Formats: sequence, structure tokens, C-alpha cells
Amino acid sequence: MNNQQRDTGYDFIRFLAMLMIMVFHFCTTCIVDLNFKMNNFFIDKVIFHGNIDFGKIGVGLFFMLSGAVLLMTDKGTVGDYYKRRLKRLYYPLWISFILLFFVSSLVSHKLISTDIIGTIVTFFGLDYCGPPWTFWDITPCYVIGEWFTTVIILLSVLFPVLKWMFAKARLISTIIIFLIFALNLKLRIMTGYGGAFSLTYPLMFFWLGMCFQYYKKYLNNKIIICNLILLIVLWFVNPTHFLGFWILPSFVFDVLLFTVLYKINFSNWFTKFICKYNYELYLVHHRIYFLFFSTLLTVQSSSLRFVSVGILSITVFCMVSIFIHYLSNKLQKLTTKLINEK
Repeated sequence: MNNQQRDTGYDFIRFLAMLMIMVFHFCTTCIVDLNFKMNNFFIDKVIFHGNIDFGKIGVGLFFMLSGAVLLMTDKGTVGDYYKRRLKRLYYPLWISFILLFFVSSLVSHKLISTDIIGTIVTFFGLDYCGPPWTFWDITPCYVIGEWFTTVIILLSVLFPVLKWMFAKARLISTIIIFLIFALNLKLRIMTGYGGAFSLTYPLMFFWLGMCFQYYKKYLNNKIIICNLILLIVLWFVNPTHFLGFWILPSFVFDVLLFTVLYKINFSNWFTKFICKYNYELYLVHHRIYFLFFSTLLTVQSSSLRFVSVGILSITVFCMVSIFIHYLSNKLQKLTTKLINEK
């Protein structure tokens, strides 16, 4: 996004969403993946806050943000959009994959995946959370990004169609997308982890982000105050279900939070850094956490060692993200030059 197209409200949302995901995966890597004991009030009551945890909040914010920003910035032809968008998605993904595949294999003293088809699936960012690959007995190589890399790619491919639907039949399209979302809450087609991983609720978030971008001029202080009050009530009540579905509390919370955060025009060097390298940080942070924690920590490690390794891992994935961003930009310029010369 160039400077003329930047929106500081969206920048703050991008910053907070990425920060929440990184903090959430810091904790899940320790507690879930490596079984470390981390009994802490902040972790238990804030980061893992029932169904309104940092992970779900960050993911929902990102999907709404993607819909809003793409609608705001896409002004060229469909062909230009696909060339620009796919290069932006795939160059950092491929560089991250090659780098972390070989580093992880080196640390493990063996290839981390021998399933060739599964490795190819992950190379193209289509590993999702298992389905439909498990049906064909294919094991993706989960080395970069998260389950929703696949959904980001699919929504990016669908965006020109969604944009056309938004322009030509906004109300009818909204009803159809909502019905698909609501129906799949029950059917759970192509979902994982009890509905936590899905194709349809990200689509709903994405569409709502497009709607927000179009209607944000009507967002006033009264709406913000009402949404803020509802957010506070939701946070403290912390419902386990809405209408019988456990995913809905975080969904509603995300939509309300997005509108409130948009009005926070805060920016400094840290927020700018996270915003600039957010996609690269997203791709590599979880695997680097796992590599450092599993190699350098045990359940008997002291608090000082734990903090030191945590700081080291964060420093490394920030540096790696800068390198990937730099290299992918060079590749984009090189391929653009070669195409223009032809």
C-alpha cells in the first residue's frame, strides 16, 4: 500500500492483530506444543480468555482488514490485480518455506517431511488444517504460516468476483454470504478443530470488511461508544456460546472491536515495523518459536533462561522477516523488469 492509499486506522488494526497472534502463538508453543507449565493470571484470563482469546481475535481482525484494504486499494484491471497480489503472497511464502524447511530439517537431523505431494501442497500455501488432504492420505508439511494461509489465498483469488458482487448486488450478496456462513456453523463442511478452522467464517469477515470500507463514513462517536460498551460487557461476561455456537462470541467481539480500533490513530516506530513486515512475521514466527523453544528450553529451565530464549527467538524472526521482505521485493522488481523487457 503506497502512502496515498494508507489509512492509519487500518494500520493500527494490522499492528494489533499481528501482535495478538504472535503473543498467542508464543503461549501455545510453550503450553500446547511443548507442555511447559505457565500458570499466569495474564495468560489464563487475558490471552486465553475463553472463546474470546487472542488467537481468534487476531485472525478475525485480519480477515476483516483484508477485505477493507483490498476494496480500498484495488483500482486497476483484474489482470494487474492478480499479478500484484499473487506476487505479494507467494514470493515471501516461497522464500520462507525454503528457508525454514531446510533449517528445520537441519535441526532435526532429517527431512521434516518425506511426503512429496504434501510438501508441494504446503509450498503453494494450500495445507489448510488437513481437509481435504487427509481424505487422500496426504500429509502437508506444516512449516510456515498457519491454517488460514490457504483461506487468504482463496479469498485473494475470489476478490474480483466478490468486488463485482459488492458493486452489482450488495444486499443480495450479503444475504447469500450470511446464509452460507450460518448454515456452515451447523454443517461444519471443510472445517477443523470443532469449527475453529473454517472457510466460511473468514469469508463472512472478509465481506464485512468490504462493507466497513464502503460505509465507514457513517461511523460516528455514538456508534463507537455503544460498540465499546458492548465489547466491555462481552469481555467480562465471556459467554461460551451464542445461539448454541461457540465460535459466535469471538465473531461478534471481532466485528465490534474492528470498528472501535479503527478510530485509534496511533503510530510509532514499533507499529510501523509490525505493519511493514506483518506478512513475513506471520509466515515465520510460529516455526521459529518452536525451533528455539524445543531446542534450547526444557520444563526445568529457569525463568531467566526462558525469557532470554524468548527474546532471542523474537529477535531472530524479526531479522528473518526483514530479510524475506527485502529478497521478495527484489524478486518482484526483477520479474517485473523481465516481463516488461519481453
